[in-house]
Amino acid sequence: MQKKGRPLGHRLSAETKSKISESKMGYIHTEKSKRKIRKAIIRYYKSPEGILHRERLSNSYSEFWNSDEGVDLRLRVGEGLSKYYKENLL
Repeated sequence: MQKKGRPLGHRLSAETKSKISESKMGYIHTEKSKRKIRKAIIRYYKSPEGILHRERLSNSYSEFWNSDEGVDLRLRVGEGLSKYYKENLL
């Protein structure tokens, strides 16, 4: 019995991918689907591949936030938050 969908290896155009993406926008998953997704994510990040993925992400975040660009962004965000607090909370 053949699975539904496109044949294995079929390539979609950028336009088709965009249309599919737009049609799925706002979709609300059932609680059952959310549980399945949650379990799959937990299983992945406990696997050896997931552990390596976490380490690579952590290293790339550290590299960014310690770079000149990251330091500049932190300063700009800090200035924006200070301004927001002064204008709205004090």
